Amino acid sequence: MDSSQEVLVTTNVLGEMEQINVTKQYLGLLEQLHKRSVDMDKKQFRKVFHDFDTIPMFVIVRDTEIIIATAQASLAWTLPQYHVYINNVVIHENYRRQGFGKAIMDSLEREIYDRWGCLNGSPLKLELTNSPSKNNAGFYESLGYTSRTKESGDETVVWVKDV
Repeated sequence: MDSSQEVLVTTNVLGEMEQINVTKQYLGLLEQLHKRSVDMDKKQFRKVFHDFDTIPMFVIVRDTEIIIATAQASLAWTLPQYHVYINNVVIHENYRRQGFGKAIMDSLEREIYDRWGCLNGSPLKLELTNSPSKNNAGFYESLGYTSRTKESGDETVVWVKDV
């Protein structure tokens, strides 16, 4: 990426870009992550972009209106505390290993704490799942997440962090 380009980390991507452009690029990133076609109807769009229980986070190149990363947090209640599930963390393949993953996760965690941190007076438990085949366990460990299981044969690893 050109060092003169301004990068913005925001939850308000719709304030920066046209909805049709956001939808197209967002789905493109999800397809890259899940390695299959992804679609979203109006109700799902509203849930992701306008619901109190969901926080979408984006990294965009402001002048070009290119979304280069996204991550999402969803609030859930399971006795005795709230949990926040972090989903769909993906960096566009052309922008990886440039610090955008850390930037989006740090911003998402701050937004989680600001929005939901005082809901029940105890720490929020952040959780995310990840396949060991992605070879990015070190990334989540560097952010303070710990693995619930060390069994390398598991198809999915659950990472947790209290904030």
